[in-house]
Amino acid sequence: MKKKNELIGKDELNLVEVPFTLLTKEIRNESKTLEFIDKQNTIIRRWKIVGSIDFGLPCALDESVYIALLALSKKDGFNNSKIYFNQYQLLKIMNWPINGKYYKRLYLALNRLTGVTIFTNYLWDNGKFHEYKKAGFHIINEFVIDIGKKNTNSSYFEWNNILFNSFIAGNIKSLHIDTYFKLKTPTSRRFYRLYDKRLYKKDQLTFDLLELCHEKLGISRAIQSPSSLKRALNPTLKEHQEKELLSSVEYRINKDKKWALVIKKQDLPHTLDRLH
Repeated sequence: MKKKNELIGKDELNLVEVPFTLLTKEIRNESKTLEFIDKQNTIIRRWKIVGSIDFGLPCALDESVYIALLALSKKDGFNNSKIYFNQYQLLKIMNWPINGKYYKRLYLALNRLTGVTIFTNYLWDNGKFHEYKKAGFHIINEFVIDIGKKNTNSSYFEWNNILFNSFIAGNIKSLHIDTYFKLKTPTSRRFYRLYDKRLYKKDQLTFDLLELCHEKLGISRAIQSPSSLKRALNPTLKEHQEKELLSSVEYRINKDKKWALVIKKQDLPHTLDRLH
């Protein structure tokens, strides 16, 4: 049952499929570009994420800010691409501490979400023509933080037009905000967004292990062996079972002799499966 004043989250369907932020809390090297391949039926999409010169690539905390901004737009009914807000409100949505350090971190996130550019050779448009398009876009076009007025809705941000048009065309899904922000790690939160979309009308999903880790979750491509990828992924899988989000997880060798991960959504009380 929905709690009083509980925010319902949303997630844009193109950006569910691409890890547009690093998994780390902060940038660890000088790279300002990420590249991923996304296979959607017969379509192979290529994504390039380019960070700004001054602020670099978005990091894990910046993804949380993106999800919180979407929750504010959902509350507004997606009536306007410009949303007025206060900083305190955003920190509370994300369960961040209310102090100067995190107000500064929010400001950095808004800079990165404004500065990052995402390029793709196919962008699904769920609007009138139901077509794929080549595109390049920022996440938000602009923002203003009203310094000294942290508890009034005098600050604002404005979505990029391509993204906002995708929202109002219905190319968006619900996301359980409370569950998302209670997950412990960036990998865990990103995995939740991905399978929460794909388990729609399905009870089970199969992922190629290498593709899932490298192209969907953004785990370093330097980690190549199946055993190392499993070690990187196992804490996430364990958490999702302990929180009763998934009923079972299993690694299998597929017909092409490649490792796959099979997950099933939660239905009944269960016992944790062993991860090998």
